Amino acid sequence: MYYVSMISSNEYAPHAGALIYSIFKNNKELDIEYFVLGNYKPDTIEKFLQLEQQINGKINLISIDEEELKNYPTGNWWGVITYCRLFLDKLLPDYIDKVINYDVDIICNGSLKEVFETDLDGYVYAGCEDMALPLNAVDNKDRLGLDQSDAYVNGGFYFFNLKYWRENNMGDVFIGYLNKNIDNIKCLEQDIFNATCKGMIKRLHLKYNSLSGYFYESPMIKDEFKDQLFDCIHNPVILHFTDAVKPWNTLNLHPYKYLYRECLASTPWKGLKFKPRAKRPILHTVNMYLQFLLHYSGLRKNERFFIRLKK
Repeated sequence: MYYVSMISSNEYAPHAGALIYSIFKNNKELDIEYFVLGNYKPDTIEKFLQLEQQINGKINLISIDEEELKNYPTGNWWGVITYCRLFLDKLLPDYIDKVINYDVDIICNGSLKEVFETDLDGYVYAGCEDMALPLNAVDNKDRLGLDQSDAYVNGGFYFFNLKYWRENNMGDVFIGYLNKNIDNIKCLEQDIFNATCKGMIKRLHLKYNSLSGYFYESPMIKDEFKDQLFDCIHNPVILHFTDAVKPWNTLNLHPYKYLYRECLASTPWKGLKFKPRAKRPILHTVNMYLQFLLHYSGLRKNERFFIRLKK
């Protein structure tokens, strides 16, 4: 049996559902048990039960007490519930030694068997280098006192060694670091894991966390990892939609957004109405078309336009 966990909310439940379905679709030969952490309304719980029947696999919903987390810092992009990752060794059953943990702005596009079989002996977790904004990745390491050769893994995808956590009281290490460095935390649990687990992080191929920045016309990736870029773009196993405009928003331009929408349409949340992310959608639409005109006419190139891939 293999195990997958994710942290969501009632609002983001459709995206968690699409992620679960995408994992099932691409890993039917694997027995996977799912754990979804968050607080859900009755109609959402019913939809998870329906999805459970579809995939013929167990989906466990675990309630979270957000009051215990409210004093920790958050950023513009994350909610306090993301700190639940620090307590997975206690929130998940003791029989789980290793677990994949996801953000829910993700779709699985291939087999996870190689990840599940990764040797984590002596490692706290495995993951993919955070590469979407290379300059930020450099700054993050400097801010946390890491060498540039040290791993700084993106928090959208982790493969945790919970057995190691429990044997070495890593939960206490994480909370101790957070309490002592609370003013220096910018990327929430991502900072904490990378700072405290130096030398105990196994890097995985970037195709297991293919970030949106790789798909720009000028990819946001360090030179040392560019040999992995082809597979990130053409053979991604995990697609992480890290841009502000998500596949469930209108005017999303990611070349693989259709995978999210196909998976969503196969879940009990099918028919979800996509909404603009912008507060002034009409102005945003006009601006986008103006940017298209300038870019493709050659008058003003925008290196952060997405490349175009054949479906």
